[in-house]
Amino acid sequence: MKTLSKFQFSILCIFISFLLFTTTSCEIEGCTDPNAINFDQRATTNSGLCQYERDRFLGQFFSESFCDGEESEITMTILESWNQTDEISIAMSVEGEVFVQTQAQVIGQSFTFLDTLERNNSIQYFEGQSTLIDSNSILMILDVETDYNSEFFPTEFITCSFNFELI
Repeated sequence: MKTLSKFQFSILCIFISFLLFTTTSCEIEGCTDPNAINFDQRATTNSGLCQYERDRFLGQFFSESFCDGEESEITMTILESWNQTDEISIAMSVEGEVFVQTQAQVIGQSFTFLDTLERNNSIQYFEGQSTLIDSNSILMILDVETDYNSEFFPTEFITCSFNFELI
């Protein structure tokens, strides 16, 4: 059996090291989802750290506002939608009573939603347009139409503006 010289053994070790290095260095870890804002087209292995437009809105927010003659303290909770990367789930409440609970479509720095609430012989329709001011603030314009289902009470329309701050 032939033995390798020190020189041949060194060359063989360098060659094996080169093979190991080049085969493992071909994998580039990063975000492989083209819908993500941090998509890396060079990535071959998903790092699990993809970020989406909706992620900027996630959290619990609070607003003190004066709307339609009344002062309100509103809490808004925004969660990621379980089925879409461009949707969020919104729940808005006043003193623990939820009045909006819906999905919203995220487009860039804003989201919009529609919701309906039936209570006390009336139907309320909500339409919200929201814009991200910075990483801690959301400005929302909320149009509310209240239909009392009565010929004695006319339908009411109000528009409120809320500046929500991250809690």
